[in-house]
Amino acid sequence: MAAATASTSTGVILATGSFGDAILNMGTAPLAAAVMVHTGATVIDSLPQGNYFHVSADSMKMTIKQRMGVIPYEAIVGGTMAIVATLIYGFIL
Repeated sequence: MAAATASTSTGVILATGSFGDAILNMGTAPLAAAVMVHTGATVIDSLPQGNYFHVSADSMKMTIKQRMGVIPYEAIVGGTMAIVATLIYGFIL
């Protein structure tokens, strides 16, 4: 959902509206569900069609080419967050 909007907050709102009941009905604690959905949306938070992409490029005086080069690193950081959150809140806690 976040990929379609390139927004963490909008993606989380759409995901919880669509899948929230199903996730909670599986027995997942509300806090754990919120953490996992949010970190999943963060993986693709800074896609080129989103506001954060342009704001962060302008704040660092980066060209679009330079900003595009950072996307793989951001995806790695976001993916790591999502994996760790899923392991901790989905399996350990």
